[in-house]
Amino acid sequence: MRQSVSISLPKEMLNQLKSETKREHANGSEIIRRSLREYFFRSAFDRLRQEAQIEAAKRGVRVTEEDIFKQIS
Repeated sequence: MRQSVSISLPKEMLNQLKSETKREHANGSEIIRRSLREYFFRSAFDRLRQEAQIEAAKRGVRVTEEDIFKQIS
C-alpha cells in the first residue's frame, strides 16, 4: 500500500527536480523514490562496512579501502 507524504524543498532543488522530470520523462515521485532507494542502500552499505572494520580491528586485521580496491581490480 502506498502512502503520500508531503516534503518541502528549497526552490533551487525543486527547480532541479522539475528539470530532471522533463529530461528523464519521469514524474517527481519516481525520482524521489529512486533517490531514497539509493540513499538507503548506501546507508546500509556504510553501516555494514563500519561493522566489518570494527570486527577486523578486533581480530587484528588491518585492511584499507585501497587494499580492497587493489584486490578487486
